Order: sequence, then structure tokens, then C-alpha cells
Amino acid sequence: MLVMLLACSTTNVVERFEVTREVLLESGRFPTPHALIQTKEGGYVVTGIDANKPWATRTDPEGNVQWRHVVPPAKDGTQSGAYGVGYGVYAGAATMDDDSTLLCGNTDIGWRDKPLIMGMLTRIDKSGQAISHRLFYPQGDERFHLNYLRKCIRWGDGFAVIGQTSRSVGPFFWVLALDAKGDTKWEKLLPGQGTLEVLTLSNHDLILSQPSLNGTKIVRLDATGAIQAQRIIPDGVVVRSTVPDSRTTLFFCSDINVNERFIPRLSPD
Repeated sequence: MLVMLLACSTTNVVERFEVTREVLLESGRFPTPHALIQTKEGGYVVTGIDANKPWATRTDPEGNVQWRHVVPPAKDGTQSGAYGVGYGVYAGAATMDDDSTLLCGNTDIGWRDKPLIMGMLTRIDKSGQAISHRLFYPQGDERFHLNYLRKCIRWGDGFAVIGQTSRSVGPFFWVLALDAKGDTKWEKLLPGQGTLEVLTLSNHDLILSQPSLNGTKIVRLDATGAIQAQRIIPDGVVVRSTVPDSRTTLFFCSDINVNERFIPRLSPD
């Protein structure tokens, strides 16, 4: 797999966008990357899937591999053990205060003819050793049998982990708040399915944006998980933040007129 690290000028992106380094990872293998984050020391963690197994690799700033983590498969090939998989992926990652890495994803631990996909959180230290590894259902409810954790981001003094789940009723978005050590503070289920964008505001509220053919549903949660505001904006809306590390401003864009792009600013409510 070839990973390219890119840099561009902030004054003229079109003219100054250029490749600064190419790094070859996983030579002879064919993993599929899902996420890329930067570590505190300037290196990178790439997560994804390798031969149907959850996979992550960490490099130093020069691209030298520091560790590689793959969840091993089940021994008998029919049902996974406590730490094995039938099929799984690390869909996201976040850097922790001690420069360890939080990996989020999902894994199938069921039988071949009866999948049981569980949410998965793994914490890996700088040397590549697994500090913790959790497989779990939403709210501990075993009726949820298809559970996916898609994104994990820094949020306040901890992390937000976002995924999807379903059972005989649903589907739902699955939102978890973790403390600085990666332990669950609370979790919440919100009706919905599809692609979900996640943003944090300067007051540490969390913005969830779900695009669909009928428009985009936007939900604002506070640090306790309480819904502070929500609305649906029609016409193919997408929510994005402004320049990284600046005060977050929300916009939406609409292509009602193919010759114009309407980009108003959203108020907090």
C-alpha cells in the first residue's frame, strides 16, 4: 500500500498543492485504509481492514513503521473466540493524551450462517501493545445484533464515538461519550441511518449531520448527551466546519440552482 503525505499552500491551494513525501506501507499486502490521523510526535496511524481482519499501523514522522496491529482470526474458521473475528474493520482512530491510540470499529463474532457484529474499541500504547480491547452491544442489549462504530474523535476532555446499530426495531445512530482513559461515560441511540458527519463546537457541543435525499437532519448534543437543537434542512445539505483550530462555524450549501451555490451560516439553534 502506498501512502502519500500531502501539503498545500493556504494562499493558493490550486497552484501550490504538491506531494511532499510518499511512504510505502504494508509491502506485499493489500489492506484497505479507512482513516488516517496524526500522532502527538508527528507520525501517523492508518486504520482499516486487511484480509477481512481489523488492522492498524503506526509510523514515525518519517514514515517508518513503529507497530502493526491486526485482530487475529478465529482458530476454527466458523465462530470467533473472545478476541477473534470472522470479519471486521478498524474504521477510525483518535490520539490519546499519553500518545497511545484509540481504535474504533466492529467485528463479527457470530457463526457463518448467523452473524453477530459487535462494536469494538481497542487502545494501543506507543510500543504497539494492546492496553485494552472491548467488544460490546449498545446499552448492553443483546437484541442489537448488527453494530458498527464508524468514527472516533476528540471531544472535550475525552472522545466521541459514533456508529450505527439495528435490531427488530430501528435502525439507530449509536453515540458514545468516553473519558480520557477511553471508558464509557454515557451512550445514546438516535433514530436514523446512512452517512453521518460529526463536528464539535467551541462550547464542546457535538453536531451530528445526516444527509439524505430529503435533506439533512442536524442534531446538536451537549456534553451530557441531551439534545439542545435539531432541524431538517432540505435540498442536499452538507455541514462542514471552518479552518481547523479556529472557532467552529456551521454552514450549509444547496444546489437548487445549478448556476449558484447558496452558502448561508447556521445559528446555534
